Amino acid sequence: GVAVFGAPGTGKTTIAKTILGLFPDGKYIEASHAVINPASYLKDVLPEKEEDFIRKIGKIYRKPAKGYISRERYRDLFVYLKNKYTPAIIAKALIYLHKKYFPDKFIIIAGIRGFRNSTYLKKKDYLIIYLKTPVKNLARRLSRRENFSQKTAEKEREIEERLFSTNKVEKIAHLSFNTAVTRKKDIARQIK
Repeated sequence: GVAVFGAPGTGKTTIAKTILGLFPDGKYIEASHAVINPASYLKDVLPEKEEDFIRKIGKIYRKPAKGYISRERYRDLFVYLKNKYTPAIIAKALIYLHKKYFPDKFIIIAGIRGFRNSTYLKKKDYLIIYLKTPVKNLARRLSRRENFSQKTAEKEREIEERLFSTNKVEKIAHLSFNTAVTRKKDIARQIK
Protein backbone atom coordinates (compact mmCIF):
# COMPACT_ATOMS: atom_id res chain seq x y z
CA GLY A 1 0.00 0.00 0.00
CA VAL A 2 0.78 3.70 -0.03
CA ALA A 3 0.50 6.24 2.78
CA VAL A 4 0.40 9.95 1.95
CA PHE A 5 1.70 12.33 4.64
CA GLY A 6 2.00 16.10 4.78
CA ALA A 7 0.84 19.20 6.58
CA PRO A 8 -2.80 20.31 6.26
CA GLY A 9 -3.34 21.84 2.83
CA THR A 10 -0.57 19.99 0.98
CA GLY A 11 -3.07 17.93 -1.04
CA LYS A 12 -2.90 14.53 0.69
CA THR A 13 -6.48 13.56 -0.08
CA THR A 14 -6.31 14.89 -3.64
CA ILE A 15 -3.11 12.97 -4.37
CA ALA A 16 -4.39 9.79 -2.67
CA LYS A 17 -7.55 9.85 -4.79
CA THR A 18 -5.50 10.49 -7.93
CA ILE A 19 -3.31 7.48 -7.10
CA LEU A 20 -6.47 5.43 -6.52
CA GLY A 21 -7.49 6.18 -10.11
CA LEU A 22 -4.37 4.37 -11.29
CA PHE A 23 -5.14 1.18 -9.38
CA PRO A 24 -8.48 -0.41 -10.33
CA ASP A 25 -8.06 -2.85 -7.44
CA GLY A 26 -7.22 -0.07 -5.00
CA LYS A 27 -9.00 0.98 -1.84
CA TYR A 28 -8.84 4.51 -0.44
CA ILE A 29 -8.81 4.86 3.35
CA GLU A 30 -8.99 8.18 5.17
CA ALA A 31 -7.23 7.51 8.50
CA SER A 32 -9.46 9.83 10.50
CA HIS A 33 -12.63 8.14 9.23
CA ALA A 34 -11.25 4.63 9.63
CA VAL A 35 -9.78 4.97 13.12
CA ILE A 36 -10.59 8.28 14.81
CA ASN A 37 -14.34 8.22 14.04
CA PRO A 38 -14.80 4.70 15.49
CA ALA A 39 -12.58 5.66 18.44
CA SER A 40 -15.01 8.47 19.25
CA TYR A 41 -17.55 5.75 20.10
CA LEU A 42 -15.11 4.19 22.52
CA LYS A 43 -13.66 7.31 24.17
CA ASP A 44 -15.21 6.59 27.58
CA VAL A 45 -14.55 2.84 27.47
CA LEU A 46 -11.24 2.42 25.67
CA PRO A 47 -9.70 -1.00 26.21
CA GLU A 48 -6.54 -1.07 28.32
CA LYS A 49 -4.50 -3.07 25.81
CA GLU A 50 -3.58 -1.76 22.39
CA GLU A 51 -4.43 -5.08 20.68
CA ASP A 52 -7.93 -4.98 22.18
CA PHE A 53 -8.41 -1.42 20.95
CA ILE A 54 -7.34 -2.40 17.42
CA ARG A 55 -9.70 -5.40 17.37
CA LYS A 56 -12.53 -3.18 18.67
CA ILE A 57 -11.87 -0.67 15.85
CA GLY A 58 -12.07 -3.61 13.44
CA LYS A 59 -15.51 -4.51 14.77
CA ILE A 60 -16.99 -1.01 14.52
CA TYR A 61 -14.98 0.22 11.51
CA ARG A 62 -17.96 0.70 9.21
CA LYS A 63 -20.21 2.42 11.74
CA PRO A 64 -21.03 6.00 10.78
CA ALA A 65 -19.57 8.81 12.88
CA LYS A 66 -21.57 10.36 15.70
CA GLY A 67 -22.34 13.59 13.91
CA TYR A 68 -19.78 16.25 13.11
CA ILE A 69 -16.29 15.92 14.61
CA SER A 70 -14.24 19.13 14.54
CA ARG A 71 -10.56 19.33 13.59
CA GLU A 72 -9.77 20.01 17.23
CA ARG A 73 -11.68 16.92 18.37
CA TYR A 74 -9.92 14.75 15.78
CA ARG A 75 -6.60 16.12 16.94
CA ASP A 76 -7.45 15.59 20.62
CA LEU A 77 -8.50 11.99 20.00
CA PHE A 78 -5.37 11.29 17.96
CA VAL A 79 -3.14 12.68 20.73
CA TYR A 80 -5.10 10.81 23.40
CA LEU A 81 -4.75 7.51 21.52
CA LYS A 82 -1.03 7.91 20.86
CA ASN A 83 -0.47 8.74 24.53
CA LYS A 84 -2.66 5.90 25.81
CA TYR A 85 -1.20 3.25 23.52
CA THR A 86 1.79 3.92 21.26
CA PRO A 87 2.63 6.74 18.83
CA ALA A 88 2.06 4.29 15.93
CA ILE A 89 -1.46 3.27 17.02
CA ILE A 90 -3.16 4.70 13.93
CA ALA A 91 -0.78 2.87 11.56
CA LYS A 92 -1.26 -0.38 13.48
CA ALA A 93 -5.05 -0.05 13.32
CA LEU A 94 -4.96 0.75 9.59
CA ILE A 95 -2.81 -2.30 8.86
CA TYR A 96 -5.24 -4.43 10.86
CA LEU A 97 -8.18 -3.06 8.82
CA HIS A 98 -6.23 -3.65 5.60
CA LYS A 99 -5.62 -7.30 6.48
CA LYS A 100 -9.13 -7.92 7.82
CA TYR A 101 -11.32 -6.16 5.25
CA PHE A 102 -9.17 -5.64 2.15
CA PRO A 103 -6.42 -8.30 2.09
CA ASP A 104 -6.31 -8.42 -1.71
CA LYS A 105 -6.54 -4.68 -2.28
CA PHE A 106 -3.86 -2.09 -2.86
CA ILE A 107 -4.49 0.41 -0.05
CA ILE A 108 -4.02 4.17 -0.42
CA ILE A 109 -4.05 5.93 2.97
CA ALA A 110 -4.52 9.69 3.46
CA GLY A 111 -5.32 11.86 6.44
CA ILE A 112 -2.74 10.16 8.62
CA ARG A 113 -0.49 12.15 10.92
CA GLY A 114 2.57 11.46 12.98
CA PHE A 115 6.19 10.63 12.34
CA ARG A 116 5.92 7.35 14.27
CA ASN A 117 3.01 6.24 12.10
CA SER A 118 5.14 6.87 9.01
CA THR A 119 8.10 4.86 10.34
CA TYR A 120 5.82 1.99 11.35
CA LEU A 121 4.12 1.87 7.95
CA LYS A 122 7.48 2.03 6.19
CA LYS A 123 8.75 -0.87 8.31
CA LYS A 124 5.67 -2.83 7.16
CA ASP A 125 6.55 -2.14 3.49
CA TYR A 126 4.07 0.62 2.72
CA LEU A 127 5.32 3.27 0.31
CA ILE A 128 5.60 6.56 2.21
CA ILE A 129 4.91 9.72 0.24
CA TYR A 130 5.56 13.13 1.74
CA LEU A 131 3.89 16.23 0.35
CA LYS A 132 5.06 19.74 1.03
CA THR A 133 4.32 23.20 -0.24
CA PRO A 134 5.38 26.72 0.83
CA VAL A 135 3.74 27.95 4.04
CA LYS A 136 1.87 30.76 2.24
CA ASN A 137 0.27 28.15 -0.09
CA LEU A 138 -0.65 25.94 2.89
CA ALA A 139 -2.30 28.81 4.71
CA ARG A 140 -4.20 29.89 1.58
CA ARG A 141 -5.42 26.36 0.80
CA LEU A 142 -6.38 25.62 4.39
CA SER A 143 -8.13 28.94 4.91
CA ARG A 144 -10.15 28.40 1.73
CA ARG A 145 -11.06 24.76 2.54
CA GLU A 146 -11.88 25.27 6.23
CA ASN A 147 -13.17 28.82 5.91
CA PHE A 148 -10.40 30.06 8.25
CA SER A 149 -8.61 33.38 8.23
CA GLN A 150 -5.00 33.24 6.98
CA LYS A 151 -3.80 33.76 10.54
CA THR A 152 -5.93 30.88 11.89
CA ALA A 153 -4.74 28.64 9.07
CA GLU A 154 -1.09 29.40 9.86
CA LYS A 155 -1.72 28.72 13.55
CA GLU A 156 -3.43 25.42 12.65
CA ARG A 157 -0.38 24.33 10.64
CA GLU A 158 1.95 25.22 13.53
CA ILE A 159 -0.16 23.24 16.02
CA GLU A 160 -0.20 20.19 13.78
CA GLU A 161 3.56 20.34 13.24
CA ARG A 162 4.24 20.66 16.97
CA LEU A 163 1.96 17.70 17.80
CA PHE A 164 2.79 15.34 14.95
CA SER A 165 6.31 16.23 13.70
CA THR A 166 5.07 15.95 10.13
CA ASN A 167 8.18 17.59 8.67
CA LYS A 168 10.30 14.68 9.95
CA VAL A 169 8.41 12.32 7.64
CA GLU A 170 10.24 13.80 4.65
CA LYS A 171 13.52 12.31 5.95
CA ILE A 172 12.20 8.73 5.82
CA ALA A 173 9.77 9.04 2.89
CA HIS A 174 10.37 7.02 -0.24
CA LEU A 175 9.14 9.95 -2.35
CA SER A 176 8.70 13.65 -1.61
CA PHE A 177 6.86 16.20 -3.74
CA ASN A 178 6.27 19.93 -3.62
CA THR A 179 2.60 20.25 -4.58
CA ALA A 180 3.01 23.93 -5.42
CA VAL A 181 5.11 23.01 -8.47
CA THR A 182 4.34 19.34 -9.23
CA ARG A 183 1.00 18.44 -10.81
CA LYS A 184 -1.04 15.63 -9.28
CA LYS A 185 -0.91 13.57 -12.48
CA ASP A 186 2.89 13.81 -12.51
CA ILE A 187 3.04 12.65 -8.90
CA ALA A 188 0.70 9.74 -9.60
CA ARG A 189 2.72 8.69 -12.67
CA GLN A 190 5.93 8.55 -10.61
CA ILE A 191 4.23 6.39 -8.02
CA LYS A 192 2.89 3.85 -10.48
